[in-house]
Amino acid sequence: MAGAPVKRERHDRWDKMIAQPAFWDSVFELMSEGQSLTVVCQKKQIGYSYVMRRLHNDEELKLRYAAARQARAQSHVEQIEQHLDDVIDGAMDPHVGRVVIDGRKWLASRMDPQLWGDKQQHSVQVLDVTKMHLDALKIINQGTTITIETDTPDSDDERSIPASVTVSLPTQEETPLKSST
Repeated sequence: MAGAPVKRERHDRWDKMIAQPAFWDSVFELMSEGQSLTVVCQKKQIGYSYVMRRLHNDEELKLRYAAARQARAQSHVEQIEQHLDDVIDGAMDPHVGRVVIDGRKWLASRMDPQLWGDKQQHSVQVLDVTKMHLDALKIINQGTTITIETDTPDSDDERSIPASVTVSLPTQEETPLKSST
């Protein structure tokens, strides 16, 4: 293979570059100033996919990359303010300003969706209050006996209620309660 030694040499050079902490400091600084990782890789003359592979394999670099993306989003928001001032001062056509500002807003929302995104997410947890109430009653009444006493039953009526009714609630061993969590 004719290209293999050239490729190996290039990868060796890239390995030396990404091994230096100063390389990553400069990458994240340039990103924080608003440049994309693609542009930074072109300036540093290193492969984008090579850098991304390293970013995804190193947790510390992944966190720093996320922080740089958030700073990049903030940079776009600050540039929006500058473009607004240009439109107000008459240095930029309002129609051009709208397009530029909308583009920057879109970029900021993609880089830091939690802060600048249009979509709001609400987490809702539905609780079955009736089941919770019944479970609580079972725990309270566990192992107790309820006695209902009535007047003397009428012997002529077949549907009469007995003079005394005793109801025993089951103990926990007989019917285990299921956890609702």
